[in-house]
Amino acid sequence: MILEEKMFGDYEVDFPMDEKFVIVYGSNGTGKTKTLELLERHFLDQQKEVLFFTENRRFSVTEEEIASVMMMETLSENNIFKKYGISLQQFYPIPEVGDFIDSGFKQIVNMFCKIMLSDAPIVMIDFPEKSLHIGIRRCLLSDILALRPIEKLIIVSHCPSIIEKHRDNLVYIENIVNINAPVAYK
Repeated sequence: MILEEKMFGDYEVDFPMDEKFVIVYGSNGTGKTKTLELLERHFLDQQKEVLFFTENRRFSVTEEEIASVMMMETLSENNIFKKYGISLQQFYPIPEVGDFIDSGFKQIVNMFCKIMLSDAPIVMIDFPEKSLHIGIRRCLLSDILALRPIEKLIIVSHCPSIIEKHRDNLVYIENIVNINAPVAYK
Protein backbone atom coordinates (compact mmCIF):
# COMPACT_ATOMS: atom_id res chain seq x y z
CA MET A 1 0.00 0.00 0.00
CA ILE A 2 1.25 3.48 -0.86
CA LEU A 3 0.24 6.65 0.95
CA GLU A 4 -0.45 9.21 -1.74
CA GLU A 5 -0.61 12.75 -0.35
CA LYS A 6 0.42 16.25 -1.29
CA MET A 7 3.11 18.20 0.56
CA PHE A 8 3.22 21.99 0.57
CA GLY A 9 -0.04 21.75 -1.37
CA ASP A 10 1.73 20.87 -4.62
CA TYR A 11 4.32 18.10 -4.36
CA GLU A 12 3.18 14.51 -4.62
CA VAL A 13 4.29 12.17 -1.81
CA ASP A 14 4.25 8.40 -2.33
CA PHE A 15 5.29 6.61 0.86
CA PRO A 16 5.61 2.80 1.16
CA MET A 17 3.12 2.17 3.98
CA ASP A 18 3.56 -1.63 4.08
CA GLU A 19 7.19 -1.45 5.18
CA LYS A 20 7.85 -2.13 8.88
CA PHE A 21 11.16 -0.25 8.98
CA VAL A 22 12.01 2.67 6.68
CA ILE A 23 14.95 5.06 6.68
CA VAL A 24 14.20 8.16 4.65
CA TYR A 25 17.52 9.36 3.30
CA GLY A 26 18.45 12.38 1.22
CA SER A 27 19.95 15.84 0.94
CA ASN A 28 19.16 18.81 3.15
CA GLY A 29 16.03 20.73 2.29
CA THR A 30 14.32 17.98 0.27
CA GLY A 31 11.33 17.43 2.56
CA LYS A 32 12.37 14.60 4.87
CA THR A 33 11.10 16.25 8.06
CA LYS A 34 7.94 17.48 6.33
CA THR A 35 7.32 13.90 5.15
CA LEU A 36 7.50 12.71 8.79
CA GLU A 37 5.04 15.41 9.85
CA LEU A 38 2.69 14.37 7.02
CA LEU A 39 2.94 10.74 8.11
CA GLU A 40 2.28 11.63 11.74
CA ARG A 41 -0.88 13.48 10.73
CA HIS A 42 -1.97 10.53 8.58
CA PHE A 43 -1.49 8.00 11.40
CA LEU A 44 -3.22 10.22 13.98
CA ASP A 45 -6.16 10.70 11.59
CA GLN A 46 -6.44 6.90 11.60
CA GLN A 47 -6.45 6.91 15.44
CA LYS A 48 -3.04 5.22 15.62
CA GLU A 49 -0.75 6.19 18.46
CA VAL A 50 2.58 7.63 17.31
CA LEU A 51 5.74 8.18 19.34
CA PHE A 52 7.48 10.98 17.42
CA PHE A 53 10.94 12.28 18.34
CA THR A 54 11.29 15.59 16.52
CA GLU A 55 14.65 17.06 15.55
CA ASN A 56 14.51 19.65 18.35
CA ARG A 57 14.24 17.25 21.26
CA ARG A 58 13.35 18.12 24.81
CA PHE A 59 13.87 15.79 27.75
CA SER A 60 10.53 14.15 28.53
CA VAL A 61 11.31 11.29 30.92
CA THR A 62 10.17 11.67 34.50
CA GLU A 63 11.94 10.32 37.57
CA GLU A 64 9.14 7.74 37.95
CA GLU A 65 9.63 6.57 34.37
CA ILE A 66 13.37 6.15 34.90
CA ALA A 67 12.61 4.11 38.04
CA SER A 68 10.24 1.90 35.98
CA VAL A 69 12.88 1.34 33.32
CA MET A 70 15.48 0.57 36.00
CA MET A 71 13.16 -2.17 37.30
CA MET A 72 12.66 -3.51 33.77
CA GLU A 73 16.41 -3.53 33.18
CA THR A 74 16.99 -5.35 36.49
CA LEU A 75 14.73 -8.15 35.26
CA SER A 76 16.21 -8.20 31.77
CA GLU A 77 19.14 -10.34 30.71
CA ASN A 78 20.25 -7.68 28.22
CA ASN A 79 20.72 -4.32 29.90
CA ILE A 80 20.77 -1.97 26.92
CA PHE A 81 22.03 0.96 28.99
CA LYS A 82 25.14 -0.95 30.14
CA LYS A 83 26.05 -1.43 26.47
CA TYR A 84 26.20 2.36 26.18
CA GLY A 85 28.02 2.86 29.49
CA ILE A 86 24.98 4.48 31.11
CA SER A 87 23.98 3.76 34.69
CA LEU A 88 20.42 4.87 35.31
CA GLN A 89 21.09 4.72 39.06
CA GLN A 90 23.75 7.38 38.59
CA PHE A 91 21.80 9.45 36.07
CA TYR A 92 21.37 12.37 38.45
CA PRO A 93 20.43 15.06 38.54
CA ILE A 94 17.69 13.98 36.18
CA PRO A 95 17.12 16.76 33.66
CA GLU A 96 13.89 18.66 34.06
CA VAL A 97 11.08 17.65 31.73
CA GLY A 98 11.25 20.19 28.91
CA ASP A 99 15.02 20.76 29.11
CA PHE A 100 16.79 20.78 25.75
CA ILE A 101 18.75 17.57 25.19
CA ASP A 102 22.37 18.64 24.97
CA SER A 103 24.21 15.32 25.17
CA GLY A 104 24.19 11.89 23.61
CA PHE A 105 23.66 10.18 26.97
CA LYS A 106 20.55 12.25 27.70
CA GLN A 107 19.27 11.48 24.22
CA ILE A 108 19.77 7.73 24.66
CA VAL A 109 18.08 7.75 28.10
CA ASN A 110 15.17 9.85 26.82
CA MET A 111 14.64 7.90 23.60
CA PHE A 112 15.10 4.39 25.00
CA CYS A 113 12.98 5.01 28.12
CA LYS A 114 10.14 6.50 26.09
CA ILE A 115 10.20 3.64 23.57
CA MET A 116 10.38 0.99 26.30
CA LEU A 117 7.46 2.46 28.24
CA SER A 118 5.24 3.36 25.29
CA ASP A 119 2.66 1.12 23.66
CA ALA A 120 2.68 3.25 20.51
CA PRO A 121 2.82 0.91 17.51
CA ILE A 122 4.53 3.56 15.38
CA VAL A 123 7.85 5.19 16.28
CA MET A 124 9.25 8.03 14.17
CA ILE A 125 12.62 9.69 14.77
CA ASP A 126 13.86 12.78 12.99
CA PHE A 127 17.67 12.67 12.82
CA PRO A 128 18.44 10.14 15.60
CA GLU A 129 22.17 10.75 15.16
CA LYS A 130 22.13 14.18 16.85
CA SER A 131 24.78 14.43 19.60
CA LEU A 132 25.73 10.75 19.31
CA HIS A 133 29.22 9.30 18.93
CA ILE A 134 29.81 7.49 15.63
CA GLY A 135 30.15 4.13 17.44
CA ILE A 136 26.71 4.56 18.99
CA ARG A 137 25.23 5.64 15.67
CA ARG A 138 26.30 2.37 14.05
CA CYS A 139 24.24 0.17 16.39
CA LEU A 140 21.45 2.56 17.39
CA LEU A 141 18.73 1.41 15.00
CA SER A 142 19.29 -2.30 15.69
CA ASP A 143 19.10 -1.57 19.41
CA ILE A 144 15.89 0.45 19.02
CA LEU A 145 14.31 -2.44 17.12
CA ALA A 146 15.36 -4.81 19.93
CA LEU A 147 13.80 -2.71 22.74
CA ARG A 148 10.26 -3.98 22.14
CA PRO A 149 7.98 -4.99 19.27
CA ILE A 150 7.33 -1.99 17.03
CA GLU A 151 4.76 -2.15 14.23
CA LYS A 152 6.45 0.57 12.20
CA LEU A 153 9.75 2.43 12.66
CA ILE A 154 10.38 5.42 10.41
CA ILE A 155 13.69 7.25 10.61
CA VAL A 156 14.89 10.37 8.80
CA SER A 157 18.64 10.75 8.40
CA HIS A 158 21.47 11.67 6.08
CA CYS A 159 24.13 10.09 8.28
CA PRO A 160 26.09 7.23 6.65
CA SER A 161 26.95 5.60 9.99
CA ILE A 162 23.25 5.36 10.90
CA ILE A 163 22.25 3.66 7.67
CA GLU A 164 25.28 1.49 6.86
CA LYS A 165 23.79 -1.69 8.39
CA HIS A 166 20.28 -1.06 7.10
CA ARG A 167 20.65 -0.36 3.39
CA ASP A 168 17.69 -2.64 2.56
CA ASN A 169 15.46 -0.24 4.51
CA LEU A 170 16.53 2.91 2.66
CA VAL A 171 14.04 4.98 0.74
CA TYR A 172 15.50 8.05 -0.96
CA ILE A 173 13.40 11.15 -0.43
CA GLU A 174 13.62 11.87 -4.16
CA ASN A 175 11.73 8.58 -4.71
CA ILE A 176 9.00 9.59 -2.23
CA VAL A 177 8.50 13.29 -2.96
CA ASN A 178 8.23 14.42 -6.55
CA ILE A 179 10.11 17.70 -6.18
CA ASN A 180 10.25 18.15 -9.95
CA ALA A 181 6.47 18.39 -10.31
CA PRO A 182 5.37 21.75 -11.64
CA VAL A 183 4.30 24.17 -8.94
CA ALA A 184 1.37 26.48 -9.69
CA TYR A 185 2.01 29.89 -8.16
CA LYS A 186 -0.97 32.14 -7.58
